[in-house]
Amino acid sequence: MHGGSIVCWVATTALSEPPTLRAAEVAALAERLRGDSQQPTHWKALGKALLDAGETAEAYRLFRQGARACPDDAALVHHERVHELFHGVDMMAVPMAEDELEEQPITSDCFLSLEVPLDAAPKRLAEVEGLALVHASKTPLLSRAQCDRLIAAAERAATKRGGWTFDRHVHAPTCDLPVYDLRGETAKWVAHWTRSRLFSFVSVLFPRAVPDPSVLRCQDCFIVRYDADTSTGAGFASLRAHQDESLISITVALNDRSCYDDGGLWIASTGDVLNGDAGTVLCFAGEITHGGFPVAIGTRWIMTMFLHIDANASGESPGYMVRELDGLWS
Repeated sequence: MHGGSIVCWVATTALSEPPTLRAAEVAALAERLRGDSQQPTHWKALGKALLDAGETAEAYRLFRQGARACPDDAALVHHERVHELFHGVDMMAVPMAEDELEEQPITSDCFLSLEVPLDAAPKRLAEVEGLALVHASKTPLLSRAQCDRLIAAAERAATKRGGWTFDRHVHAPTCDLPVYDLRGETAKWVAHWTRSRLFSFVSVLFPRAVPDPSVLRCQDCFIVRYDADTSTGAGFASLRAHQDESLISITVALNDRSCYDDGGLWIASTGDVLNGDAGTVLCFAGEITHGGFPVAIGTRWIMTMFLHIDANASGESPGYMVRELDGLWS
């Protein structure tokens, strides 16, 4: 890890609290959905309204139900595929055997923490966790051999599907590949490791927001490459300043810093650039403004995850909207 600054970058997205749930708006969107449940935009509009209001558990259930009603819509199907991989019934994955690390005790002592200024901290998280909202593992949580296997699997998958994706993240585009595209035992292993190990680390780092690892849900997980030489169309060298639509974001380094020059996670409010060798993990509040520091030479590989809590800000039990609309698909 090293400190630095990117003085020419300006964060343009302001932090804000989600608005309260507007019952009339939700009712109107629900009525539109009842009128035509085969229209993907209706599912997305209602889900987005719920998401903006903090009804997180409900929003993602709507997106997944929309995927079943509109199986040709890639955005909705994406939510379903991520959920099935990370939270479906098929969790009996065979662990990666290559050069596995001895499992570390799951404690906050495994990480170094960085405080962000009060005015840059997401209020909802800072109120319960304080200002130490960025955490970096002191040592790798994955072995170099495991990281190499993930990179190789991603390259094979990209070749098979005809290339990488560049437009899945509209506000902060990356050259990436969803982990479910890795297929087979590699994708299942990622889900297994995430559920059995990584979620527990997140819980000890954010103990009040995540009192139990079982409440965490993965909303996205993808392999990203940053290429210094973009002339071949391989990818991007950096990632512009933005905020994630997640409660907590994870970055897992997949190759050593000796493989490339510069690069890393840039924290806008402090000017720090955080990075580590293969297998090290950065865990931070998703709403902190951040970016990808430009890679000057070579290719930097990471695996990124966006996490949320399976709960609703209103206190309503997860699934209430799905139950209310149940007649659409029963």
